[in-house]
Amino acid sequence: MVMHFINFRNFNTLLKKLLKENVIYAPMQIEENLYWQRLSPDGLENIVYGQIRTVEPLKPFLFHLKETVASYPTAKAKSKKTPPKTIIVGAKACDLRALAVLDDVFKEGDFKDLFYIANRENTLIISSDCSSCGETCFCCLVDLTPYPATGFDLNLSRIADGFVLEVGSSRGEQLIKENEFVFQEASSHMVKERDDVRAEVLNQVKKQNEEYDVGKSYQEIVKNNFQSEVWKTEAEKCVECAACNQVCPTCYCFLLYDQASGAEQTAGYEKVRVWDACQYPKFSQVAGGANPRKRRAERLRHRYAHKFDYFLENFDIVACTGCGRCIQACPGKIDMREVLSKIGK
Repeated sequence: MVMHFINFRNFNTLLKKLLKENVIYAPMQIEENLYWQRLSPDGLENIVYGQIRTVEPLKPFLFHLKETVASYPTAKAKSKKTPPKTIIVGAKACDLRALAVLDDVFKEGDFKDLFYIANRENTLIISSDCSSCGETCFCCLVDLTPYPATGFDLNLSRIADGFVLEVGSSRGEQLIKENEFVFQEASSHMVKERDDVRAEVLNQVKKQNEEYDVGKSYQEIVKNNFQSEVWKTEAEKCVECAACNQVCPTCYCFLLYDQASGAEQTAGYEKVRVWDACQYPKFSQVAGGANPRKRRAERLRHRYAHKFDYFLENFDIVACTGCGRCIQACPGKIDMREVLSKIGK
């Protein structure tokens, strides 16, 4: 595969050109963390290409926190607007794995989510390697690396003079062809520099997580320890805020409800979809009042079983990316790595 190279100045030139017809989001530093920010021509110098993933996942760009999915009566139905052409710059490997999970849910099978699909088709992903390791990162424990292997249109690997650029899709190849004037072929020295940085960061992630590696698959740990007391002791820390669900890049549960819309004289109704969370006390409660997961321990266990067992059985992919956002967001300091390690031991 031919590797390309683009220097920093030319990449900014490319972004300015792309901004004329696209909405672009990129990671930017706000206090101690990275957040997705909409890019403007005068804000290119604020982009953070390396470090680690942002606080927010990619999920909100494609699966909106709240949106109207239908309006009725039919005569008053509103047409769905075409999503804007969007480019995400700086997505990390853990978020690309999350997109593969969401694709299985919303794009594949008999039931397809047209809203998600439209957003996905209108979004180009320019990912980038991690250049450091966050305290809660554990991608290596779920068979990932801190640099993307698949799932991107283009990937950026920062080196001293610019970026080694890898093409991952036909859309990425087309973008290269349309802007050949800013690219050149990467030399073997450039690729080696990239590989050396990658090896160093991967070693950091592995070293940081040595104590949590119990030599068993997480699916095996969850399936064989369904009655473990650890679920109960760890659940005592849970405050049922569902922060873990909200920041998780692969959680996709939602709630549908109806509400009135429009002025009183032209009243119609709309069906609205909002994110839901399995850690809420009444998430699994049915119409008759029965609740199969009343206790926090049952809900905590369900979340782990879904990520590492149920989803893997149904879609052949683990629904956890090791991004560590849930650990970072949890006010009860529940660490997924510690929970699984305690049970596994």
